[in-house]
Amino acid sequence: MSVRSAPAQSGAIYCQAEEKPSGWDDGWASSQSKIVWGAPMVTIEAEPDDEKYGSVIYAGTYLEDGEALLIAHSKAGYKFIKWEDGCTDSVRTVNVSEAKKYKALFSPLSTDIPTVKSDFDDRMIYGTKEAIVVESATEDIYVFNVAGQLIIRQPATMARTEIAVSKGVYVIKTGARSKLVIVD
Repeated sequence: MSVRSAPAQSGAIYCQAEEKPSGWDDGWASSQSKIVWGAPMVTIEAEPDDEKYGSVIYAGTYLEDGEALLIAHSKAGYKFIKWEDGCTDSVRTVNVSEAKKYKALFSPLSTDIPTVKSDFDDRMIYGTKEAIVVESATEDIYVFNVAGQLIIRQPATMARTEIAVSKGVYVIKTGARSKLVIVD
């Protein structure tokens, strides 16, 4: 016998079995509970577009005309985009009226922070194994840690500026340009 819980409907507990086990009846001690034998069940399948990017939980067999909860969970370095049917909620409830398949779509996180850049801005910002490099900066250079704390303020030079830092992830800002930089 397999037992599946379902959303509370008239206080029932739903079971599916080929036959009712001996000694069981249709009522429980509590008048607010009952057992429904042979209730129609529906299979809901859900999967990520790529298992390297994320996972989906709570796919399975549910009571027909009930509800199923599906949760898309992204792995480190990736983000949930949407479900293949267009739903953008990573946690969703679906009606269970017929067997269906759902696919969660994920993508890698971007390392670029949106910036304002003019046609005349040719500054380059990047990380090396031991430093952050800013080229052609005309304004002070600010280095923030991932918690948002300012850790270095360096006067700009028109040439290449190297700022020695330990391995990590930093946000660099100079003028209206900012960028996420990884030093590894």
